[in-house]
Amino acid sequence: SLLRLELIENRALRERAEAILARRKIFTPRCLALIAQYEAEGEFTSADAREFVQEALETFSWHRQATVDEETYHALHREHRLIADVVCFP
Repeated sequence: SLLRLELIENRALRERAEAILARRKIFTPRCLALIAQYEAEGEFTSADAREFVQEALETFSWHRQATVDEETYHALHREHRLIADVVCFP
């Protein structure tokens, strides 16, 4: 991961963030299927390429619902705001 968890000074909180990220599915199942398809076939059709971009963008879209409890989010937010958002939102 490019996320720099070492910026979280609190060791227990850093380990909690690592555990949360370990069980998180960043890409949609369809995005992963399209990646596998591309790796097997070596190319995309135009329609597959458009669908892949849409599925990949889902990773970076805003999600209202956090994947952790409020206490965890606020603890991470106090350590580093960007890390809190990356760790806590799908």
